[in-house]
Amino acid sequence: MKKIIQSLFIGATGLAIAFVIGNRTAHALTFRFSQTGWQLDNTFGPPTGGTLSGTFSGVDVRGENSEEPDGIISLTQGEVFSFEMSFEGDSAVDDFRHIMISMTDTDLFRLEYPLANPEMLEIFSSNIPRNTPRGGVATYDGGVRLIQQPGPPDATIVTNELPIVREVSEPTTWIGLTLFGLGLCVKRSFGKD
Repeated sequence: MKKIIQSLFIGATGLAIAFVIGNRTAHALTFRFSQTGWQLDNTFGPPTGGTLSGTFSGVDVRGENSEEPDGIISLTQGEVFSFEMSFEGDSAVDDFRHIMISMTDTDLFRLEYPLANPEMLEIFSSNIPRNTPRGGVATYDGGVRLIQQPGPPDATIVTNELPIVREVSEPTTWIGLTLFGLGLCVKRSFGKD
């Protein structure tokens, strides 16, 4: 009977700690996204091979006309806290990278992410410095899945593929699971005596 009480106490303590750690006020979620399938915009010409990828973090705290969450993480609602995007490996468009410097970053005009519909991530970003000695800028419009680069060389590429978006696991989830697993191991070792 003593062993059963010890096992229950250890398991309950692990769950309580996991609950306390995980039960905090709303905190930012982090997401990774990528998009491939780029090709020249002349009636879907040959593949050009680039990959767009990045991360952003934010939290849905309010809707456009209310203080209640609306299921969309939106830059215009002040719900995006960090953003980084890069494009690499394309034969028609130079590599570029965009990092959001502050919440008033004027180069990132739009980011909306509907939590219930991940493939509908919408980003519009312009004046992105290109990683080339020629300099210049690029524009990415995720709504129509298009990247434009004014010359030299002029290029517009498009994709039919939707972005792939994945939530990055939170450390508190892993801490809770680790504590629960540790409690089960301890319970098992007490059970052998």
